[in-house]
Amino acid sequence: MLISIVGKSGSGKTTIAKTLESLDERIIHVDIDQISHQVLTFPEVQKSLQNTFGTDVVLDGEVQRKVLGKIVFTTPEQMQKLADITWHYMEEIIDSIIENNQGKIILLDYILLPKTKFFEQSDLKIWVDAPYETRVERVIKRAVQEREVTRDYFKKRDRAGIEYEEGKYDVVINNTNKEKTQEEVRLIYDKSIIHR
Repeated sequence: MLISIVGKSGSGKTTIAKTLESLDERIIHVDIDQISHQVLTFPEVQKSLQNTFGTDVVLDGEVQRKVLGKIVFTTPEQMQKLADITWHYMEEIIDSIIENNQGKIILLDYILLPKTKFFEQSDLKIWVDAPYETRVERVIKRAVQEREVTRDYFKKRDRAGIEYEEGKYDVVINNTNKEKTQEEVRLIYDKSIIHR
């Protein structure tokens, strides 16, 4: 079984994915953001990033994610340039994970999943939604220890993302109330996953 879980930054999709994973040992949560970070260590990717976005996006063999983010989060076009460089490497890794875990339930967690082949291949599609202000507060709170995230930066990053069409999803979770969300996650598991 292949499950797609999507949602904008701060919606809580990764928390919900981890909750689902904790309910069943067959579920393997694949955080595609982590795969993208892995791909950024590849020398050929770093070279392409420098050719496309400038030499200062890589310093001493390490991608400067804050510098890169300020560029790619300005427009969807810049985000697409980044995807054009990194996605085929990411896709190969995801294909390998799926191939090596036959008989498992693969839960793919990624903001841009609807633009990939994996979305159409999914048996269950989940969209996690939350109000803009809720998402802003969550991201700023979460990022305090990692890096500074201002409201202006979040707004630019949010605009560079994609819009989701409700009709394409089997389940839509409005993640504003923790108790209600946990109840919905349990229902998803009971109705859609437990008997697989």
